[in-house]
Amino acid sequence: MTCILAAIYDNHVYIGGERSASDRSSILPMSRPKVGRVGEWIYGWSDNFEHSPNIANALTYIVDYKDPYEALKEFNFKKMHGVVGTIYEDQAMLFEIDDNSIIPVYLTGLGSGSFYALGAYKALIGIGNIYIPGELAGVDQIIYDSISIAIDLSPSCLGPIDIVHI
Repeated sequence: MTCILAAIYDNHVYIGGERSASDRSSILPMSRPKVGRVGEWIYGWSDNFEHSPNIANALTYIVDYKDPYEALKEFNFKKMHGVVGTIYEDQAMLFEIDDNSIIPVYLTGLGSGSFYALGAYKALIGIGNIYIPGELAGVDQIIYDSISIAIDLSPSCLGPIDIVHI
């Protein structure tokens, strides 16, 4: 299944995801990440394997735009579920895409493990300077640890974990 966690923090956009794939009877780790970067955009996807290329391909066409929200509305994201983020005019922007709806958000999660990851993120980010990060720095580590907690608690999620930020 899926666990994608996306957040705006300190005017940066972070998207992390695990790599499980399911055929409804078994769950295996994928070799391909569910998150990525295209130019000045980052993205994460859930649901169907065909969505990642469609979201990434759509983002390659958004080069000159005045408003990212308006630019995203020009594409047909029918039956897609994902998140995209960018920095526009020095402002971090994050959008959830759900079956052609484009919703501006500051924090969201996708997939069966997202509730665990969102709860862990809110708890860890709230701890602030008490929290001791591991190998990664700052928010990247908190995103990583939040998804790790989701993997531990949700039998449908598997590592490895990938994180992109802008």
